[in-house]
Amino acid sequence: MTPTPITADDILAFWFDEIEPKHWYQASHEFDAMVRRRFGKTIEAEARRYKEGDHPWLATAQGSLALILLFDQFSRNVWRGSNVAFSCDPLALDVARTLIERGLDWAIPDEHRAFVYMPFMHSEDLTDQELCVTYAEERLSDPSTARHARLHRDVIVRFGRFPYRNQALGRESTEGERVYLESGGYAPGQIESAKSS
Repeated sequence: MTPTPITADDILAFWFDEIEPKHWYQASHEFDAMVRRRFGKTIEAEARRYKEGDHPWLATAQGSLALILLFDQFSRNVWRGSNVAFSCDPLALDVARTLIERGLDWAIPDEHRAFVYMPFMHSEDLTDQELCVTYAEERLSDPSTARHARLHRDVIVRFGRFPYRNQALGRESTEGERVYLESGGYAPGQIESAKSS
């Protein structure tokens, strides 16, 4: 029997209704395992479909948000600690850019809209980081995302990349990065969880 395909609505219902927001910010092996079981194959399937062009979910703001969650959030749960965790970041950023260019980010409720801007926060490009700060400051009522956006940007200004990704990506840390990481950095336990870098 063929399993029922997961829809954009399924993804949004899981993230915003079924689970508690604490799971967005805290690393948990149990939660990661649940996301892996339920959505691991979906991430891969929808990434393939997106790369093939004109993904049908892009037609709506909610469908686009579901893709961003898959590519930017769920991928971090499914492949945490691996370089694969970041492999869908370019796709998430592309979806977010398209959504914003079409003005559809405003169609997403304020309490969910931060996730549209998260791919910019996860980018190691300073221009994307500056855009994230601008979007968070100008388009969200909750100031916490803007605060995190500025802190992420400051890491990129300082190092040109996120040092807490170095091990997963096989990058050699500089002495400055090692000191930063050993001193606690920007609480990588929070950042590298579901919501952030």
